[in-house]
Amino acid sequence: MKTLLKVSSLSKYYTVKEGFFRKKVSILKAVDDVSFEIFSGETLGLVGESGCGKSTLGRTVLRLNEATSGDIFFKGISLASLGGGDLRKIRRSMQMIFQDPYSSLNPFMTIEETLKEPFYVHSVGTSSEQDECIRFLLDKVRMPLSYLKRYPKDLSGGQRQRIAIARALALKPDFIVADEPVSALDVSIQSEVLQLLSSFKEEFGFSCLFISHDLAVVEQISDRVAVMYLGSLVEIARKEDLFSSPKHPYTKALLEAVPRPVYDEERRKKYFSLKPLDEKMRSPLGCAFYSRCPLATRICSEEKPMLKGAGNNPFNHKVACHHVT
Repeated sequence: MKTLLKVSSLSKYYTVKEGFFRKKVSILKAVDDVSFEIFSGETLGLVGESGCGKSTLGRTVLRLNEATSGDIFFKGISLASLGGGDLRKIRRSMQMIFQDPYSSLNPFMTIEETLKEPFYVHSVGTSSEQDECIRFLLDKVRMPLSYLKRYPKDLSGGQRQRIAIARALALKPDFIVADEPVSALDVSIQSEVLQLLSSFKEEFGFSCLFISHDLAVVEQISDRVAVMYLGSLVEIARKEDLFSSPKHPYTKALLEAVPRPVYDEERRKKYFSLKPLDEKMRSPLGCAFYSRCPLATRICSEEKPMLKGAGNNPFNHKVACHHVT
């Protein structure tokens, strides 16, 4: 498969300051040495606990956040080396759907103005061509033309997210970062939005980094799944392999945490329960999961594990754990 996006050793650190004189007290490693690829037409699901760095990674990949180190290659072009007009040109092919459909839309712009904004910013098409594309997009997201003169406050949460999706698709991008696009919606509306995204992916053929903490949603929409813990990727595999045969202790604990209608003692024995997070036991050199892992040994506190092939399909299934082979 052809690689569309390649992330190489990407890191994003923040300086933590406290006190009246804003003295530097520590470094927060929101994203720490992350590498992965996304292929053309593929959806990569990104899962993990709240605060693990998923959204920061998505924003950094699009250079909405500037990386501390590392590089992002889009169609073989290094985004770190681009600036000004060159970066704006390539951003026509890279869009984002944000988590909150209300805060991501300008409350003072009508729906028509919102959908026309990408064309204005990138100087695409004539006025009549823009109008035709807007009508096409509204039809695709199942919204009536009468909504063009309305404002975001006049729409429901699901309708706002449909408009946000239509805006992201306006320039026919090759790559979309969808950051928790359904987490703020009711369950029934979530299903409709996911069906829209799936149908658009088939029709337009874009690749997607789909960020979510909901494993059921990720399983439904993704081709491969990457698991993130405290800024690092701990496992990445095809969704069938990850859900049927997880390797990393953290991935097993995540799957165990999914509610089940029927208690299954045999299934429970296959997975792990997490120890409470103990900040005092966290090692700056070793595995970030060391203090909570039931398999932890001395090497886990001294040496950070790297993603490597594991199991029967090492090319497609990679795990960052000293105790998984």
